[in-house]
Amino acid sequence: MKLSIKQIIFIVFLVAVIAFVYCSGMRSWFTIEALKNHRQALMFTVQRHYVLSVAVYILSFAGMIITLIPFTPLLTIASGALFGTVQGAVYTVIGALLGCFVSLILFRYVFRDLMLQRHSAQFDRFQLEFKQHGINYLLSLVLLPVMPFSLITILAGISDIVFWKFILAIAFGMLPTTFLYTYTGQQLSHIQSADDMFSWHFITLFIALAVFSLIPIVIGKIKDRLKR
Repeated sequence: MKLSIKQIIFIVFLVAVIAFVYCSGMRSWFTIEALKNHRQALMFTVQRHYVLSVAVYILSFAGMIITLIPFTPLLTIASGALFGTVQGAVYTVIGALLGCFVSLILFRYVFRDLMLQRHSAQFDRFQLEFKQHGINYLLSLVLLPVMPFSLITILAGISDIVFWKFILAIAFGMLPTTFLYTYTGQQLSHIQSADDMFSWHFITLFIALAVFSLIPIVIGKIKDRLKR
């Protein structure tokens, strides 16, 4: 299938951004150690320019979703360290919704035909599950982070999912994980390395999150049986 001008422009832009991030050394910024080392300077900037800092964070988070750069977990932790658990979670959800909105528009109206041609098997499975379980299936995918967030957005974009259902699932589905990460960020002073994030109480929280994420699917299956 021949690429359109819009598709070529976005692909070139995407490749350029990813190449810049990885070749410029920016990748080393997105580590727990780098966040701990620069936390005081970042907090000083946030205190002096709070509104601007929030805007930059939200746009940065949205930009990473749009460009498929996988640094959103570290950014979420950073939001907890700089803004606090609740405020960080709120700003993260806003950034995610903004990024998902733009991604949905791109993949639904610019890349839909191309993605269907190249990844029809994954799309058919997603479409089948969504038809069977509705918004509960999408909510489970977001709640349990086994599938990359960007891939969920791509699949939703090329499907027939109603926009408001997608936004609702994203907003509520990412809240538990987001609060977990922002809480981790707020406790950053007690974390010496990335390994400390996987202490027993954090692992327990992730297991609880996994169990909680299955609830929508279970409810959907119960409803299907009751209808029969």
